[in-house]
Amino acid sequence: MDGNINTLFNNLATDIRNVAVAVGVFAFMWGAVIYATSGGSPHQAEQGKTAMRASVIGVAAIVLAATLVGMVFSALGGGAGAG
Repeated sequence: MDGNINTLFNNLATDIRNVAVAVGVFAFMWGAVIYATSGGSPHQAEQGKTAMRASVIGVAAIVLAATLVGMVFSALGGGAGAG
């Protein structure tokens, strides 16, 4: 039973990470569209750059968190990491 629970949580963590990264990539693309269509407006260009910067930081945090959870899980004898 423990192996099934571990597999369930591992799969759930992987799915959540994948969705979060996809949302982050979409946010980056949306920021790029805002930046590209700013038409010289400094305010809109800054909004686009801020959205792109925030999405890159968010995706990096997601990947780092998944890596750390996987390392801790492996160190505690959980077998395969959470990602």
